[in-house]
Amino acid sequence: MREPRWLSPAEQRAWRTHLAVHKLLMHRLDRELHAHSLSLNDYEILVNLSESPGRRMRMSELADVTIQSRSRLSHQISRMEAKGLVTREDCRDDRRGTYAVLTDEGWETIQRVALPREGRARALRRPAHRRPAGGDRGGVRADRRAPEEAALTPNRYARGATRPPADR
Repeated sequence: MREPRWLSPAEQRAWRTHLAVHKLLMHRLDRELHAHSLSLNDYEILVNLSESPGRRMRMSELADVTIQSRSRLSHQISRMEAKGLVTREDCRDDRRGTYAVLTDEGWETIQRVALPREGRARALRRPAHRRPAGGDRGGVRADRRAPEEAALTPNRYARGATRPPADR
């Protein structure tokens, strides 16, 4: 068996930092969405429907863009229907097809959730020298995190070993 081609120390730091930042962002998003009784999957579906013409998408297309099986998406849409966020409509052109349609309640929900998120997303993109004095109020910074996020600092992961232990 051939020896794996390990990442260089710089590549390993970049990879581990990417993973840590992704984990931190997903954790924050999940926590914020939970306050609105939404899951990450709910949010992704609401975003896709809200950006689609007529606020509707064929279920098969929605499954593809959200990288879910059609069965999993069908169960997810059923849960969202129970919350009043979406409905299903038959496709007039294709009797086998079904649309997922954003309801008025779903539209109000995505607007309510998106408003605070927009400012934080912009703050993450803003270069440090253009951020307001006193910090960015939502960017990924160790001194701005909740205590339960303290262990998720990218530097902790970046300092890790560049190779797995020999016994693995």
